[in-house]
Amino acid sequence: IANTIPNAPTGLSSVVSGNSVTLNWQETTDAQTPQNGLNYNIYIGTTPITVNGLSPMAQLNNGWRKIPAIGPIQGTTKTIYNLPPGHYYCGVQAIDTALAGSPFSKVATFTIGNVYTISGAIALNGVGAAGVQLKEGSQVLTTTDSNGIYSFTKPSGWSGTIKPVKSNYIFSPIQRTYTNLSVNQVNQ
Repeated sequence: IANTIPNAPTGLSSVVSGNSVTLNWQETTDAQTPQNGLNYNIYIGTTPITVNGLSPMAQLNNGWRKIPAIGPIQGTTKTIYNLPPGHYYCGVQAIDTALAGSPFSKVATFTIGNVYTISGAIALNGVGAAGVQLKEGSQVLTTTDSNGIYSFTKPSGWSGTIKPVKSNYIFSPIQRTYTNLSVNQVNQ
C-alpha cells in the first residue's frame, strides 16, 4: 500500500500574550495514520512566503519535507516565546508515521507589540502603476495592486530604506528612508 500525505490542518488561530503567541488548530486526518499518530510542524515569517521567524524544514508551497523526521509538535497547540515586535504570518502542516508532510494550512497572521503601516500609491503619468515591488534590500515587502496602491507593516522603532523596483522604470524618489518608526506613514 502506497503512503498518501495527510490532509492540511484547518482552523489555525493565534492568541498573543506579550511577546509570545499560542497557535491552535484542528486535528487533521490521514488515510494510513490514525489521528493520534500524526504530529505537526509550523512556520513563522514576516511575509506570507518568508520563513524567518521559525523554520519548518519543509517547502511552503507543497509541504515537502526537507528532513526525514517527525514533526516537533504532538497535539494541536504550540506556544512560541520571545518574538520581537512585528507582524507575522504562520502556517501548520501534519506529518504522518511515514514522515510525509501535508500541505500547509491556510496562512494565519498575528502581531507582537506595536506595528505601524507604511502605505501609499505609485503613479506613472498620473496613472496607478501596477506590479511595482517595494523592497527592503533584496526582500520584497509587497507589490502594488492594479491601482498602484501598496501597504505593509513594520515594528515600532524600525529603521530602514524602501526602494520601488520595476523593470525598465526609474522612480523619483529612488528610495525612501525611515528612522525609528513610531507612527503610521500614509500617502508615501
